[in-house]
Amino acid sequence: MVRLVWGLLPSSLQAINKADDSSSDNNIWITISDWFGKQDKGLVVYVAFGSELSLSQEQINELALGLELSGLPFFWVLRKSDDSCELPEGFGE
Repeated sequence: MVRLVWGLLPSSLQAINKADDSSSDNNIWITISDWFGKQDKGLVVYVAFGSELSLSQEQINELALGLELSGLPFFWVLRKSDDSCELPEGFGE
């Protein structure tokens, strides 16, 4: 199961206090922060198109394939405007 994260990264992931808040949103950011902490500095590809662009299913599939083939760790912010487009099968693994 893929967990999509909506919105942009907070200005400082270090600002999240792991001991103070166990809310669902904070837990998501903690997971993201932990993942970023395990990556080599300057090597993560960040992909976000904002709210002005709506990708077709074909474009999502092609972008997903390109990211996967790059072999680089990536963080993809995908705005879900409706249920018509989804990540390709097995992509979130």
